[in-house]
Amino acid sequence: MGQTLKGLQKASNFFPNLIILIGILLVIFPIFLSNYQKLSLFQNNSVQLNNYQPILEIPQYIQIKGKVSKIPVGIGHFEKGEWELAEDKALYLSSSGRIGQKGNVVIYGHNTYKIFGGLLNTKIGDQIQLTSNSGFNYKYSVYNVRKVSPNAVEILSQEGDERITLFTCDGLFDSERLVVEARRI
Repeated sequence: MGQTLKGLQKASNFFPNLIILIGILLVIFPIFLSNYQKLSLFQNNSVQLNNYQPILEIPQYIQIKGKVSKIPVGIGHFEKGEWELAEDKALYLSSSGRIGQKGNVVIYGHNTYKIFGGLLNTKIGDQIQLTSNSGFNYKYSVYNVRKVSPNAVEILSQEGDERITLFTCDGLFDSERLVVEARRI
């Protein structure tokens, strides 16, 4: 009878321990499953992750082969009728489009040797390369070179395809703007 009592005690300890073990498994299993799914998702889409591009791609460098050497691009603004300017770099108009997305990326700068003096020699078909803040290179082909008045706001339009607009002062006493437009290739 003593052995039967011991067997009953073991059995009575077994069921609470089994319930605790099942409870622990119910808590741990979803965590393990979630991590496993994340791991397998990561492994299955590794090609896509290699092409990942940050949401806020902005230009960091610009170059027009044979025309404008690789120059830095800062962030510029147009406020209260004034264009922010820099002496040592071109400026990306922060209210314009983002590179790698549909819209018009506007970059402007002084007509000096160090910045956009070479725009005067740009021709249709020339290639422009933008390097983004994340190191991606974007290539564009020039499709239009023209001169406009300083108040020609249509050059800032965001309508249409993925493109860039470069402009600098030109003409007698900076009475015009030299505009170079290019589409992504």
